[in-house]
Amino acid sequence: MDDVLTFAHAYAILPRLPTMRLPLPRNPKHSLAVAASAAVLLWPRSGEATALADVPEVTLEGYQLVYREALPNSFGGGAVAYDVDNSALVGTNFDRVAYYFELQVNLGPRQFVYVSFNRLAGMTSANMTGIPVLSTGEIFQQLITSMNVASNVVGIVTGTGLTTGNIEFWSTNYSAPNAVPIPNASITNYDFGDTRSAGNYGSMQIHNYDLDGAGPGTAGQTIFAYNKFGGTAGNSDMGIGNNPTPVSNGVDWTFSGNAANYTVKNLEVLVHPVPEPTSIGLMALGPILLLGRRRRK
Repeated sequence: MDDVLTFAHAYAILPRLPTMRLPLPRNPKHSLAVAASAAVLLWPRSGEATALADVPEVTLEGYQLVYREALPNSFGGGAVAYDVDNSALVGTNFDRVAYYFELQVNLGPRQFVYVSFNRLAGMTSANMTGIPVLSTGEIFQQLITSMNVASNVVGIVTGTGLTTGNIEFWSTNYSAPNAVPIPNASITNYDFGDTRSAGNYGSMQIHNYDLDGAGPGTAGQTIFAYNKFGGTAGNSDMGIGNNPTPVSNGVDWTFSGNAANYTVKNLEVLVHPVPEPTSIGLMALGPILLLGRRRRK
């Protein structure tokens, strides 16, 4: 019964969606899931840059949008009122999580980075994948597996199936020493291996701790960082790649306070759904409803 109510609600909001043509995934088992997600989940309006437009993996593998947020210059903590929030519709049945981060300064080049990886044990539902403010209970400080990275930013190491990823998500303060420890991380720089502590600064970071994989190199890289959202006063920190001019050893953009420099600063959270056998018949209705919507235009 819950599936039927969810789909009815989704169909009720369908007229608000922009008209979009979604290519079906190469893997046939995801075809019905993509058709259903197109009808069920809200995406941003046509013309806005999104992971859907920039990253082929999103459509080819049938990822679903959980959250989208135009990030503010500063955030005082508390719950996030996302611009798009599909977390209740997505639920718990997914096996991968992805983050898309987009930045632009005035009319300068638009930059984006996308990273996906296998679902973490603590991500018990879609609402445990967003900005890790205190109320969510999200604390993730660990290695991640099967990481895919795509970007248009020079210097970002891209690829699929990368084995050298790690995540630092929490709402509290942190210091430079390498707590986990993460290979190659510094004990004096704020980078891809830090130590959580009491407070409300906030860290939302994903990293590649070894850019040449299993080779002998020791260089790591912040893939993206969004910090200082937990309630600490002042502008947030954000960036793609390592900070080339670190403030107080903040290679991961800590202490940069640079959010106001960006005129575009968007975050999207996506998941890769695992179709449930009991929902296959319901998914098959997706194309029918989409066709019905087109005929009414």
